[in-house]
Amino acid sequence: MSPDSVVVALGHEPHAVPPVTHVRGTLLAGSLRALNESHMKERYDQVLDPAYHHAIMNLVVASWVPVDVAVAHYRAMDAVGYTPEQQIDNGRLVAQRIQNTYVGTIIRGLKASGTVTVWALLERFPIAWGRLLDGGASAVYRLGPKEARVECHGVPFADIAYFRAGWEGMFESTIELVTRKVYTRQLPALQSRSVVAYRISWV
Repeated sequence: MSPDSVVVALGHEPHAVPPVTHVRGTLLAGSLRALNESHMKERYDQVLDPAYHHAIMNLVVASWVPVDVAVAHYRAMDAVGYTPEQQIDNGRLVAQRIQNTYVGTIIRGLKASGTVTVWALLERFPIAWGRLLDGGASAVYRLGPKEARVECHGVPFADIAYFRAGWEGMFESTIELVTRKVYTRQLPALQSRSVVAYRISWV
């Protein structure tokens, strides 16, 4: 297979990807748990847009949350004062809390079919995407035997540093379920207000 070959096609022209309109409450609930564990809740309440306080404090985990609520949440998390390393760690915590549901189901299916590899997991990224985000689209490209580029399009909070770093941690934690060690880094040249991209390698 040649470098940069398509593993998961975007499915749209980049300029025509429909934007994310809702996110699963699970994602925000995971962030809020990480927030409480780091004792930053008081600071979060100070920087959160008051118009969204009720919606976030009364979040239903299994519900679909309007994207403007998610944007307000991620902007507040970004303003709390976490270091980039802490943002990544928070993303790992969020991933660990959804692995028994959305991602866990996918991995159990891979084990049942005997195809538990990173590539098999990445091929199913759109399934996890659809369970966590309503709208948008994802693409995966093979850069080498153990190296991939993952692109997330149509994400209205892609310009928020906390979100981008958090998803670094989510990718690392999730892919480490099927391999020993994962390394991720953002690809700023491919990013925009609605696109975030990562280079992911593993051993």
